[in-house]
Amino acid sequence: MIKTREVVFMTLLGTAFVLAAALSSCSNGGGGTSCPPGSKNCPCKAGDACNEGLECKDGYCVPATCPQGSGGCPCFPNNTCDNGLECIKGVCQQPGCPAGKEGCACLNGATCEEGLECKDGKCVKKGCRPGTEGCPCDNGTCDQGLECRDDMCVAKSGSHGLSIGNSDARACDVLFDVGASGAASVVFDPGVIGKFQIKGGKIAASFTAKADASLQGKVLKLVDEAGSDVDATKLGGMDVTCYDRKGIALSSAEAQLL
Repeated sequence: MIKTREVVFMTLLGTAFVLAAALSSCSNGGGGTSCPPGSKNCPCKAGDACNEGLECKDGYCVPATCPQGSGGCPCFPNNTCDNGLECIKGVCQQPGCPAGKEGCACLNGATCEEGLECKDGKCVKKGCRPGTEGCPCDNGTCDQGLECRDDMCVAKSGSHGLSIGNSDARACDVLFDVGASGAASVVFDPGVIGKFQIKGGKIAASFTAKADASLQGKVLKLVDEAGSDVDATKLGGMDVTCYDRKGIALSSAEAQLL
């Protein structure tokens, strides 16, 4: 009987050693030699650092939701980005197209300014129907009069509208010199309220945002008597003054004809 008890005891003791070894190798999510710190699903390195393409969350390295170097995502540690992008204030952006703005990359791969939403990595107006102007292309195609450029539907070359670049702008006054363009009317963007008047070869237009929101982006276009877009290169010139929410004139509207 004594010998039998000794055998049982030794067997249990051996089993306990095996379990202890297994638990040791699996502790901390596999943080032993089989799971190097900084690797995928392994503990983070000192300072919450992880290998490239990973980020530290709750102490473990997981696939990054916004890969370093990509549009709207953090820059690489050396302040560089993927080709075609530049590092601005720690974020990779297209030159002249700040992340989070309409038509630009989503900030951190997910967020945009108020009134916009992130679709396919770009900020578009909420409820934006693919194929319409300022919205993502519909399988590479757009509505009539538009073309797909950088996966966004924009006016075809030769179709021109006024764009305001200053995000503080809430209202603007514009004076166009018609020149040889044949411009005879103004079509305002749905997001603005405006009026215009034509006299002596000039077109004066005033407009404001429907809500207390930035006018940044396309606000109007000039058309001829037939309703066709005019060629902006044939305008004699333009003068633009914009105002902030307090009615104070901005030093620059950053306006351009697209």
